[in-house]
Amino acid sequence: MSYIGAEPTTAAFPFDQFSGDGTTTAFTLTYAPASATSIVVAISGVVQNPNLYSVVGTTLTFSPAPPSGTNNIAVLYLGLPVITGSSPGNTAFLSSTDLTATASQTVFASAGSYTPGFVQVYRNGARLGNADFTATNGTTITLASAATAGDLVTIEYYTLTSLTNALPLTGGTVTGSTTFNSAVTINGASASGFTGMKNRIINGNMVIAQRGTAAVTTSAAYPVDRFSTVNATDGTFSAQQVSDAPSGFINSLKWTTTAADTSLSAAQYTSTLQFIEGLNVTDLAWGTASAATVTLSFWVKSSVTGTFSGALANNAYDRSYPFNYTISVASTWEQKTITIAGDTSGTWLTTNGIGIRLYMSLGAGSNFTGTASAWNAAGYTASTTGTASVIGTLNATWQVTGVQLERGSNATSFEFIDYGRQLIQCQRYFYKPTFNEECYIGVCYSTTQLNCPIGFPVTMRSAPTITLATAGQSSTNISFLGVTAGYPAVTGSHTAASITVNGFRLAASSYTATGWAAGVGTWLYVTGTSAPFSASAEL
Repeated sequence: MSYIGAEPTTAAFPFDQFSGDGTTTAFTLTYAPASATSIVVAISGVVQNPNLYSVVGTTLTFSPAPPSGTNNIAVLYLGLPVITGSSPGNTAFLSSTDLTATASQTVFASAGSYTPGFVQVYRNGARLGNADFTATNGTTITLASAATAGDLVTIEYYTLTSLTNALPLTGGTVTGSTTFNSAVTINGASASGFTGMKNRIINGNMVIAQRGTAAVTTSAAYPVDRFSTVNATDGTFSAQQVSDAPSGFINSLKWTTTAADTSLSAAQYTSTLQFIEGLNVTDLAWGTASAATVTLSFWVKSSVTGTFSGALANNAYDRSYPFNYTISVASTWEQKTITIAGDTSGTWLTTNGIGIRLYMSLGAGSNFTGTASAWNAAGYTASTTGTASVIGTLNATWQVTGVQLERGSNATSFEFIDYGRQLIQCQRYFYKPTFNEECYIGVCYSTTQLNCPIGFPVTMRSAPTITLATAGQSSTNISFLGVTAGYPAVTGSHTAASITVNGFRLAASSYTATGWAAGVGTWLYVTGTSAPFSASAEL
């Protein structure tokens, strides 16, 4: 195999040779180039115009047939993988410098800089071998034998640029460090420059709803996990998980106005929102000179058209970035993308507190609106120009899904993760187990009292607020059982104690139950299919 310039560890640009016979026009290549311009073809040392040959797959066809000669046809592949550890590993484009020699001249300068090892030199049309010249400094070549006055010396060199067409269509390997400064598609899916937790929004596809799918109608309620509601208007609403969604999704969050407020005062607003934990945005470095750009993308559908708005804000609610988006067609799914330069000012938490607030406004008074597409030194949930109001129209609907906030200037495909991991992500903030009948075992320490240790499936964000089901023996109630019988004569009281991020102790007292005695264990019983408790560590 021939090499261009100094011999690398392995061939950076593969090279084929064929022998012409004056009649054969088709030759089989080792690789399938992307096009005729992805190879350099020379016949008897003369580089051919790509218009004189064609490439289909691995077949190289000439018109007319090349003349007879031994190995007189040379094919150099461009854009194939560079596999040597010493090569830059990128795609090359060919540049050429023609020089007329003076008597005894040995040093010739190329018109542009070259990469050592990616140079070929011709003297009066004949290609020189590796031993016939040196090319090591990136700007000149030195002939081993001095040229004669009038000799034509041609320097062809390869400038390495990018990975465009770097690999053959049938696959290959790129080694070394590679930087992509734009969106990359892998197996049909866009991939961003961030690996790990790409999407900082949890449950952005609205599939987890631990609290149930019944509509919520009040502020601080969660129609789906991690997305809550706020309504400080004279209107009313309902919000819930629904199965209407764009292609590729199965759920969305739907908001419906059940009583309109057509004239919001300055101090009124309503929104759906998610607060992002600071530990999940530490790499963004907001509040510093190194603040990273982020891109918000989502699918939205509304019966109301016009310019809508939302905002990102910090925990202290003294920095915010209102943004606008337009819904052009009523009741039609549309995808929206907003790119936001990171905030270099303010305080942005990188703890288990609120790192970033995301508001998606459904109506806002002037106290909550600020300049769009700019960082404001105040807390806003909407922009002054994004005035479309869902709460202002009776029976208006607004739906959202596929919400993604990612590092970088490009919106990539939504980060789908398996249901189990997404549920675990949600359970860091809220956990509500469902059982039918026996669920946990407690141990008595007297005839009327016991303790029941309960653990959480994942470490919660902070020690949660525990809400216990009502003690009793009716549907959805909880009660510890007698040891030798079913329900106790008297179901006593229950208290959540010793609460940590990993679990708590359910303490029972004032029971009258058969068989209770110190050291005896018994079941906590749930009447019907329901939850014995819920644990909330929401932001």
